[in-house]
Amino acid sequence: MNETQKVNFLRPELCHKTHPLTCSIKGENIPLDNQGWAPALMAITEWLIAKGSPNIASLQDKAMYGNYEFFLPSKINANCYLLSNGKWLNTRYAADKIVIIIGNLCRHCGLNLNDIVITYEAKDASRSSKAPKKYSRSKPQFNLDPAIIEKLTKVLSKRFPNGYMLDSPIELTRFRSFAAEDLGEEISLSDDEIKTYISACGIVFEDKVYIVSAQTKEQIKKLAQEYIDEGAKNIVYAEFYAKNENYLFNAGVVSAKMLNPIFVEIFPDWESRRVKSDDIEKEILRIWGDDVLLTCEQIDERLRYISIKDIKSTLRKKPDFICNGRKTNAFTHISKVDIPAEECEAILLAAIEKCKDGKHISFADLPLMEALGRNPELSIEAIYSAVFRLCLSEKFNRSDKLIALKNEDINSEISDGSKGSDFDSQTIMENHCRTIERCCLDDLVKYQREQIGEFKYPSIMKAANEIMVRIDKETFIADRLVNFDIDGIDAAIEASIKDAQYLPLKSFTTFAAFAHCGYAWNLFLLESYCRRFSKKFRFDNARANSRNTHNTGVIVRESSTLNYEEIMADAIAKSDTDLNVEDASAFLYENGYAGTRRDGPKIYEIINKAKAIRDRRH
Repeated sequence: MNETQKVNFLRPELCHKTHPLTCSIKGENIPLDNQGWAPALMAITEWLIAKGSPNIASLQDKAMYGNYEFFLPSKINANCYLLSNGKWLNTRYAADKIVIIIGNLCRHCGLNLNDIVITYEAKDASRSSKAPKKYSRSKPQFNLDPAIIEKLTKVLSKRFPNGYMLDSPIELTRFRSFAAEDLGEEISLSDDEIKTYISACGIVFEDKVYIVSAQTKEQIKKLAQEYIDEGAKNIVYAEFYAKNENYLFNAGVVSAKMLNPIFVEIFPDWESRRVKSDDIEKEILRIWGDDVLLTCEQIDERLRYISIKDIKSTLRKKPDFICNGRKTNAFTHISKVDIPAEECEAILLAAIEKCKDGKHISFADLPLMEALGRNPELSIEAIYSAVFRLCLSEKFNRSDKLIALKNEDINSEISDGSKGSDFDSQTIMENHCRTIERCCLDDLVKYQREQIGEFKYPSIMKAANEIMVRIDKETFIADRLVNFDIDGIDAAIEASIKDAQYLPLKSFTTFAAFAHCGYAWNLFLLESYCRRFSKKFRFDNARANSRNTHNTGVIVRESSTLNYEEIMADAIAKSDTDLNVEDASAFLYENGYAGTRRDGPKIYEIINKAKAIRDRRH
């Protein structure tokens, strides 16, 4: 027998693979009907709506978990439910995530989590191991009467268009009442017999029975057959459902997953399997035709039942598809690019010759004029990609506009013993920073654009911070140009931090005690020092401080094991800040822990940790 537990909102992961039993808020019982965590979330939400919580209206602009607003204006999937206030609630979350949502919801509405008591137990392992699939027809323990099935199917179709919950006592009572009213007599079957009959009436999906009529199945067959007749070999259920959702949902097909047993029934030879990227690649090539370029939208129009998301993913992952430029979503296929074999050989030999010293070169250094003239519809970026794919990929590595011989090929092509090196954007910027004495951010941006073809700010900041010293908002210098008295500077930081484990960077408002290093001390220089030179302290932040943000982050003792999220929670807990989103976000921004006032799902986790810290201290 499973042991009953009480929800600990600080340990939501404990609710994984469980189901709720009871719920009470401030001593008032909330019926859960023992149907799972999704109905529990719905019941608690309806209770808050009925109580007229003052913060309930703002939920249409707030996310309690993830990216969706809590109150949705319309249904976004089959797991959305219409609430009494006319809004939709998404319940498509795992058990532990729903517990997080319930906690965030109640806290948002001004409730103390200690006043919320939810009990639960683990799902019966022995029962779950024998549980039916999400979609099935229950095997009857006795011979079923077709006449009774027909009668009960009519009741279900009329009274339960959104499905019948098999294990709900309340649902069973409603069914008996509706059946007596519709059939003119009470049903004499036992509860178990009714459950068996109802299971045989339709498709069982996630513990609910849905009635799918013969007309609906025929319409599904018609829609699919039209697509198959065009030559299609694969149908993605999710996309088929999305394109026909209004009709299917109203006809009792509430999820794309329910389509599998329907397809197997209406197409006896149908092969039920997951559509893979290789299948999608074949489908894209099937409809490509004579076009050189196609946009994702044009392909989507020709492949109605393959999602545009899967189309885009396949186009970007499969090397034979080539994007025609970063600012376009048009693609070509390698088979559409005209570069003769003899021209490929000439390009390869030229590339080997120019890379003999182990250095990387640009595509601009290769003889590509004929390839450009022969393929006028393609951008220069697409030509680079095609040339690499057709001519260079076996012997060269590539990083955007740059190529370099692979290490194994360098040894065979050159005799001076030099080795090849990685040339990703990070390494290129680090190597450049090692060769210069002074630069500004604009210089690094310009260099990266020239060498790599695009601007990747994170790689610039990471390289500059790891190789050089930042002496002000705009300027970086070589290490040898600065002279840090490490013991003296660490002592000055120690005097400011005192007995604490950390101190926000912006709390350092004077540098009178700091030993002179050749440049005027400021917060950027202090950050740079703690990143690489200090023996006793380190710098921590969510991201590097750019020219567009005020100085955020903390100076932390090297011995501290706290990560940045734990530091923010600890700082809130030690303050007198109220543990709500608005006040906590303002505290982090105003005290230099965060660069903006913007809140988000992460703030709830920080608040939970801050509450746990305060509870332990009291």
